[in-house]
Amino acid sequence: MTSPTDPGVQILAVYAHAVATMDVEALMALYDADVHVFDMWGAWSLRGIIAWQVMAQEWFRGLRTDQVLVSSDAV
Repeated sequence: MTSPTDPGVQILAVYAHAVATMDVEALMALYDADVHVFDMWGAWSLRGIIAWQVMAQEWFRGLRTDQVLVSSDAV
């Protein structure tokens, strides 16, 4: 069972809030500068925080008024 103080739960909460509010800075704060992201849209592979930031900015800009809701379940 997870608790609200579990680091994994906290990271997911920050991620969900950053996506819901389209806060690129908060989202990027979760990642190392040397991040390597695999994505199903656009570029298959993104290396480095700048590439990931540009993609996130484009993602949020493309949403316009749509909202993404992130949820997770402990298994």
